[in-house]
Amino acid sequence: MSNFIIIGSGRRVQQDILPVLSFIGIAIDKIQIYAKREKHIFVRDVNYEVKNLNKLQFIENDSIVYIAITSNAVESVTEFILSINNNIRIIIDTPINKKSLIRKFENNKISVAEDAHFLAKYLLKRNLKINKFNIIIFYKSAMSYHAIAFIESILSKIIFHITFFHFYLAISCKGISIILGKKDYETGKIWLNFSRITIPELTKNEEKLIGGRSDYDTISYRFLDLKRLGLVMLINNCIDKKDDKISLKNAYSHFLKSNLIGDFQNYCIKIFKKIFKFRF
Repeated sequence: MSNFIIIGSGRRVQQDILPVLSFIGIAIDKIQIYAKREKHIFVRDVNYEVKNLNKLQFIENDSIVYIAITSNAVESVTEFILSINNNIRIIIDTPINKKSLIRKFENNKISVAEDAHFLAKYLLKRNLKINKFNIIIFYKSAMSYHAIAFIESILSKIIFHITFFHFYLAISCKGISIILGKKDYETGKIWLNFSRITIPELTKNEEKLIGGRSDYDTISYRFLDLKRLGLVMLINNCIDKKDDKISLKNAYSHFLKSNLIGDFQNYCIKIFKKIFKFRF
């Protein structure tokens, strides 16, 4: 791999992507960062230069471009990148909330950075065991499309789902999943087959990557930090050109399915207001 090119310089880049690249062992001189404005960012004792995106004029064939910007700018920036080199590998951050992305780019070498999918795979390798039929229960711990990706990574594709107030039920090929309560990572819990999913024993480098450990850690409480372990697997797969990836179509499906998760009660109240024009 010649270079790892990052488009964007915000929280996702600073908290997740750059630490993961360091963990993997990508040399600093192989990392290029571009954004709207030129600046420097200081991440885990390293000073990175951020160049203006307009200065990006050449991309080598074996480079990887990671697009980590707001979703409303993804389409135009992806077009810009492909206009420079139409044969490179691209990783795009979630959410994939526009069907036009599939129509325009489904034939390009694009994968989606859904860390939760690969976090589930990481946990399956380390400390999870699945049966022919399984039950996953999220209690105050399901985050939108990330939860859908996590479920489908373990139980396969969701074929039916329904929600009512703070209850969500999904039926998959390998079992069912239930989501209860409004999201609250600090008090949330996740069970697989009625056993709480716990954080497996981590190496010192893995602990450093997720920002350390404490006696109060749970999968739910540290979910956003633990997703970096999934991002490691995702980026390594892209570097090694493995087929295990989340496509634009898969990620868009996760987004659509996640619209059913949430506070259904508030949705009902909004509909009630519109119908009866009643002020609460």
